Amino acid sequence: MSSIAIDTNQAIQRLEAKGFSRAQAEGVVEVLTESRLVTIDVLDQRFDRFRGEMYKAMLIQTGTIIAGILGIITLLQ
Repeated sequence: MSSIAIDTNQAIQRLEAKGFSRAQAEGVVEVLTESRLVTIDVLDQRFDRFRGEMYKAMLIQTGTIIAGILGIITLLQ
């Protein structure tokens, strides 16, 4: 999993400018830097991989259905 880059000093300063105490700002930044945040790019990659697997499964199911129908037609003849 990729991580995000964050300027912790700037983040703390911006939070302090918004009214957070130094301890609160440091706590928020600590939580963010230790969290398993995911970027949009990572989500897109995972979705593309999932979509590829979904298409493979659909192709296999379709082939199985067609083979079953052809088998039934053969038996009926």
